Amino acid sequence: MIQLELTNEEEQDLREEVEKRLTELDHEIAHTHSVDFKNMLKRRRQSLRKLLEKLPDIAGPAS
Repeated sequence: MIQLELTNEEEQDLREEVEKRLTELDHEIAHTHSVDFKNMLKRRRQSLRKLLEKLPDIAGPAS
């Protein structure tokens, strides 16, 4: 198992990037015709969702 220590800011940046990529994956999946490629994208999306669940929910200051 890998442990990673992040500052609150790094954690928030990571969360935002993962959420952004999940949105992009949803779009890619919807527009992909290749079944194999679509399945790979779905596996990647599931992996990123699991990663997101592992990140603590940090309530940062309003920007």
